[in-house]
Amino acid sequence: SLEGREQSQSDTKATPQDVAFARMWTRKESYIKAVGEGMHLPLASFCVLTDQIAGDEVYYLRSWEMPEGYAMSVCARTPISSEVTWVDIEKSV
Repeated sequence: SLEGREQSQSDTKATPQDVAFARMWTRKESYIKAVGEGMHLPLASFCVLTDQIAGDEVYYLRSWEMPEGYAMSVCARTPISSEVTWVDIEKSV
C-alpha cells in the first residue's frame, strides 16, 4: 500500500515522456540482469533503442506498454516472440 502523498502522486496521468523513460529504463534493467552485471555495468555503455544489443554475444529486447504508463521489457539471447496480457486484479475480484 502507498502512503497518502505517494498515492496522490501515482494518480497523475503519465506523460509521453514518462512512458518513453519507463520503456528505456526497463529495457536497460532487463539487459544488465541478462548479462549478469547488474548496476556494475554503466548504463551509458549500451543503447536500448533497437531490439538487439551486440557485444560479446547478441541479446534481444522486447517491450510492452502497459496501462497507466507502465512498461515491461524482457532481454534474452534468443528473439522473444511471447505476448503479454494485462490483468487488472481489482476488476477481476
